[in-house]
Amino acid sequence: MRSATTEGKLRALRSGQGVRSGSLYLALALGVTGVLTYAFQSLSAHALGVRGFGLLANLWSATFLFGQVLWIGITQMLGRYIAEREARGQDWEQVVASARRLQLALLGLFILAALALSPLLTSVLFGGRVALTAAFILSICAYSFNYFRRGVLSGHRQFIRLSSMFITESGSRVIVAAILLVAGLGVVGPAVAIVLAPVISVLLIRPAEVRRPTGSGESFSLSHAFRFAMPVLASMACAQVLANGGPIAVTALGGERSHEWAGILLAALQLTRAPQYVMSPVTSNLLPHLTRVAAPTSASTPQAA
Repeated sequence: MRSATTEGKLRALRSGQGVRSGSLYLALALGVTGVLTYAFQSLSAHALGVRGFGLLANLWSATFLFGQVLWIGITQMLGRYIAEREARGQDWEQVVASARRLQLALLGLFILAALALSPLLTSVLFGGRVALTAAFILSICAYSFNYFRRGVLSGHRQFIRLSSMFITESGSRVIVAAILLVAGLGVVGPAVAIVLAPVISVLLIRPAEVRRPTGSGESFSLSHAFRFAMPVLASMACAQVLANGGPIAVTALGGERSHEWAGILLAALQLTRAPQYVMSPVTSNLLPHLTRVAAPTSASTPQAA
């Protein structure tokens, strides 16, 4: 027979966590993620040299610039509306379905645009390395499903599992990169690690079972999802140009050592982002909790933020 302590732990894993515990789990996870990210970049820099790391810096910056711009809106939409409808006992599955349709539409547009611009991306950002252009496109595809899973976990307040996703992603990136660098793949090794890490975390961390919705609630269509996600997408575009656009801009300006300077700038930016690992848990944890607080007092489900 399981002990009361074990049963309590299992219930905590299956159910949603509160504001305090959710923030604590995410703070610890993102702290570990920051250390592992620094380990990944340090390992890559020492193994690849200045120019090789500069090429990787462009891949890293482009991946998280476009990945966050495209997918954060869907993550926040899932976090908000799943929590709201779950609090009311209404159907949150149609929110998931609408978000998935929007995600696939954006992903299709991105793939078409990236393929059309691939010669420019290869020559300007990736030093003629077609493999890095392919890694960029594949990583954005991989992160679309990763950010979708994050939104579902956030909406159900399963912050233990969300925290595990962050650690699994960053840890697997270090491990895969180390193995492939030892195998002699050069810059392709860390590039493959960037692509595989979000996929590994999605495969290993799945949502816990939740109570199925009993009420239907108002319909939630693709237009509702679009009206919520587009303002977030626009604001994230401005933020990410500042946060991740630097190495790309340095390379685009050209010059004999542009890739080297891009790598140095990424290393400097990584150190200045330490406060982000403190504040991110608060912001990502508050959205579903505040939504649940507001949901019972609202007459109907809002259609857009």
